[in-house]
Amino acid sequence: MVTFNETNKFYRRKNSGKYPVDVYELNQMFMQNLVLKESAEKFRLNRIAKVRSLQVFPSLSISSSFFIHIIPFSFQSEKVLDLTNADQMGLLGLMKPMNLTGWDTMYNVDGFATWSGMHQPKITSYDQLCRNGVYEVYTSTMFAERSLN
Repeated sequence: MVTFNETNKFYRRKNSGKYPVDVYELNQMFMQNLVLKESAEKFRLNRIAKVRSLQVFPSLSISSSFFIHIIPFSFQSEKVLDLTNADQMGLLGLMKPMNLTGWDTMYNVDGFATWSGMHQPKITSYDQLCRNGVYEVYTSTMFAERSLN
């Protein structure tokens, strides 16, 4: 929005430059933003339910779950990330699960994951890069359990 001489005008950019936006297009822009926010929240809630019901990692420790989701604007697009060369992309070193010194990697239905597999009966932390661009961090060891004694 540009304000000049007590007049407000909205502009939008495209490849050929900027242009003024009419009321209808401005409304569409705000509605598009609302739809994106609602879609991201729906994805996040569905994903948390799926993870906590052990559909993603059957041996996941869910005693206390902590999630971080980084959701790009383009997560709803038809475009899918090619993660077949995760090692050449440098993801093995970048995707260190929380509170771990050693971890394993794997490709799964959702994309590429690193997880706490080093000599542990339960998965306590993982990082997941989904093919739709969503980055998910999970840990059940965010807070140490304390005795009340």
